[in-house]
Amino acid sequence: MKFHSITFKLLFFIVCAFILTTVFVLALADIQLKRILDSSQESIFQEKIDSIIGSLERHNERLNKTGLVEAYEEDFKALALKNLAQTFERARQNNVSLFIVDTKGTIISHSNMPKGKTAPIVSDCNGEILKSPGGRFDYNCQGQARWCIYKRFAPWNWVVGYTVSLDIKYADARVFSTLMFFIMAGISLLVAVLLS
Repeated sequence: MKFHSITFKLLFFIVCAFILTTVFVLALADIQLKRILDSSQESIFQEKIDSIIGSLERHNERLNKTGLVEAYEEDFKALALKNLAQTFERARQNNVSLFIVDTKGTIISHSNMPKGKTAPIVSDCNGEILKSPGGRFDYNCQGQARWCIYKRFAPWNWVVGYTVSLDIKYADARVFSTLMFFIMAGISLLVAVLLS
């Protein structure tokens, strides 16, 4: 087949059209899949945070029933954290960071960091988590893209949140995109061979 022949030009055009279609479909699928993952991850982690907040609320209600809030507050807080120990351990095992900080940004409890230090997330988000009652945002920590979702527990002035690496959050999207790429590349190659 000669490079200037109409057959070569037609084959070249068809292969280019397949490649452009593949790239377009993969880009569209990636965008849509990330939207779906964002939505599902947000609801999953919001449910986890609500569960933790619910546990803290039950401890706070019991504390208020004692009538001696100032005398027993620290004991009830320590008991609440002790009851959440397994939750923190599960987060650590799943490569997710669960944190509780006070309104100054000091770590009350963290799945990966020691208590008492200032949480890096506070400076990474310019203190946003300390000002608002809840939310979510993407940020960079030591060159790694991460996602955070958080909510304030007002009675104790604590902020409860999760941070997840975007590599982990979008791992399923990456696997799907890779699989789609190989399928589409295989189809394009097969069509090119058959047409040639």
